[in-house]
Amino acid sequence: MKKLATAAVATAMLVAPSVAAAKTIRHDGGIVGDNATRITLQVKTNGNDPTSIANFKAKNILTRCQGQASRIDFTVLDSVAVKDNNGFKVRLTDGADGILRISGKVKNNGKKTVGNMKTNNFESSNGQVCKMPKQRFKTSK
Repeated sequence: MKKLATAAVATAMLVAPSVAAAKTIRHDGGIVGDNATRITLQVKTNGNDPTSIANFKAKNILTRCQGQASRIDFTVLDSVAVKDNNGFKVRLTDGADGILRISGKVKNNGKKTVGNMKTNNFESSNGQVCKMPKQRFKTSK
């Protein structure tokens, strides 16, 4: 019985460091060159390795609706996996023909992200046809 208890304690000690090393880093940033925007996200890590991007929120992002400048807000509901090369890429649809593409890279052990986002044509809530041009973003801890 004593050997079983010792084995259980040793196993728990081996598992604990990997659980303790997992953390979530909150980021804040925006579109490069557009101070009116705000992007927040969370980078989930295991040790120094980023594993996913979660709670991606973008506010006041520039779009063009029928030739006129407009601003939108959006939230990505699902987590986005980070690949072995620290890159991430997601293609989201609005259920119709609208597609939002977000891609980027996590840097400095999860403390910074850089990336791009863009859409094809999509219909806004007021019925206008809009498009978000490719825009570069940066966030950091």
